[in-house]
Amino acid sequence: MTVLPMVGSVPPPVNRRFLARPGNGPDGVGEHALHGRGRTGSHPVSGVQARSSSRCLLPSSAGRHPWCPRIRKVYDMATILITGASDGLGRALAEDLAADGRHTLLLHGRDHDRLREVAVATGGETYRADLASLAGVRRLAADVAARHDRLDVLVNNAGVGFHAEGTRRQTSADGHELRLAVNYLAPVVLTRELLPLLRRSAPSRIVNVASVGQQPFDFDDPGHTREYTDVAAYCRSKLALVCHGFDLAGELSDSGITVNSLHPASFMPTTMSRRSGMDVVDTLEQGVAATRRLVDAPELAGVTGRYFDGEKEGRAAAEAYDPEYRRSLAEVTASLL
Repeated sequence: MTVLPMVGSVPPPVNRRFLARPGNGPDGVGEHALHGRGRTGSHPVSGVQARSSSRCLLPSSAGRHPWCPRIRKVYDMATILITGASDGLGRALAEDLAADGRHTLLLHGRDHDRLREVAVATGGETYRADLASLAGVRRLAADVAARHDRLDVLVNNAGVGFHAEGTRRQTSADGHELRLAVNYLAPVVLTRELLPLLRRSAPSRIVNVASVGQQPFDFDDPGHTREYTDVAAYCRSKLALVCHGFDLAGELSDSGITVNSLHPASFMPTTMSRRSGMDVVDTLEQGVAATRRLVDAPELAGVTGRYFDGEKEGRAAAEAYDPEYRRSLAEVTASLL
């Protein structure tokens, strides 16, 4: 990991005709979506009814963080770490935050040249790391903690999508299926490693960029070695991330740290969208607005354990609200780490 100088179950077949409809499909690096907001109907992969909900996603939570009455003005100045910040939604979010001129931006990416470009554009501090390596993830967290005594917001945005022509099963440096590793295991580890810093900075926020495309994990085949498709792997990883967010929000309920997940927008004009072969549906500005709202909107101070579909509260797959499912997922996750 290199710190650059500061410069300023077996999945059903995928219905790709469904994905080609307006509002359906994944987005660019870290911008994850399979269909648009405000619609009803079953998702072709998960079978989940997509609909809005005003309920808090933590079954045992009232939805408001107990620190809420004590939360200071959000955020006059904040230190914000964004993973996957060298392209797509992550870069656009960084540029939007930089325009305020009041935040310290910590920008993660893999590509040296693109990181330098976004650093010049935002004045952010850059961290080069491969999230397909859990050792690299831990080094990233250690370097951030070594250089900063506070972290107000962690945006887990980096991710691997799927391609129009499909891809063969790929593995990470640790031997895990690639999308599971980058989209789920990496943010789990990074968040855990940075919790001491987030606790010291409370009230603080964790924002998980997930997707409305969600599919249950196959606990008999955690490595997804049978009937592999990149779309199914992507959807499994995204539901897992939402489930982890719900559990973590409950765990941190008295800490001053909030944890929320979102589907930012559908098929924004990003690299990942182009690779998916889908037409552009939503603008990058829509995705930035939805994500930034979770980063620093005052009205969300103290709100935790929720899943958002764009700028509205949504409802994730049914498994996300099943304590037994989340417990099984947590056990598998621990075994992989």
